[in-house]
Amino acid sequence: MTPRDTVSLDLLARQGDELLAEVRGMREESRQTLWIVAGMLQSMARQEESLANLGEDLRFIVRRALGTAIADFEARLETTSQQKYIQAETAPSAPPTAPKAD
Repeated sequence: MTPRDTVSLDLLARQGDELLAEVRGMREESRQTLWIVAGMLQSMARQEESLANLGEDLRFIVRRALGTAIADFEARLETTSQQKYIQAETAPSAPPTAPKAD
């Protein structure tokens, strides 16, 4: 065996410690990544729920607006009909006109 091929136990121990430290670092990074992913999934679930609620809210708003618009239209129609009826009742009767001679 030549001096180049000789490896000391100290070198192997140091390399083992470095490898162990690297593995621990990777494990911590994996935990952090999983924590971030879990947070993103929770956020996405909240956003989905918000969108579902928004859809329900929009349907309610549209129904209410349409109901109000229809009620307003019916009220205006009723008022216009009453005004025309009152005008017709209070207007003096026009005498019948004689047919025109040709």
